[in-house]
Amino acid sequence: MRHRCARRCLRGPIRLAPSSCGPSFPSRRSARRYRTHANPHVHLMCSDRIPDGIERTPDRTFSRYNPNHPAEGGCRKDSGGKSPLELRQEVTARRKLVADTQNEMLAECGYSTRVDHRSLRDQGLNRRAERHLGPLLVKEMADGEKDQYVAYRAGHDASTPPALS
Repeated sequence: MRHRCARRCLRGPIRLAPSSCGPSFPSRRSARRYRTHANPHVHLMCSDRIPDGIERTPDRTFSRYNPNHPAEGGCRKDSGGKSPLELRQEVTARRKLVADTQNEMLAECGYSTRVDHRSLRDQGLNRRAERHLGPLLVKEMADGEKDQYVAYRAGHDASTPPALS
């Protein structure tokens, strides 16, 4: 049941990908790979290369743009001439769009948990980010360590992460 809901909750960001990446979203099925597993999450990669209708290999698409002979170079970048602040604001807007879509799907699936795209500091939270343990470390943990970690995540004092041996 949990995995079925996780797959369903991931459909939102998958549907969202073309709109959040704009015209740079890959149109070939081989360029998109979606997997659902026990740790549902999203890796959304967007490119600021603007499609111009010229067929290119992936290597050529991401090579340097040639304004004199466009077919001999890569696609032009949309980020050219933008300030670092503008680029940062675009990334933040994409992250917010993905978080909002995930939250809609979580609510639809009956979960009260919500995703926030902002940093812990921007959320006003004074705690360290959780350390990603990964499947190998979790597999090697003793049952007591797993219980301790689950209890910590359920309602923790953010300043004192669980001790892991």
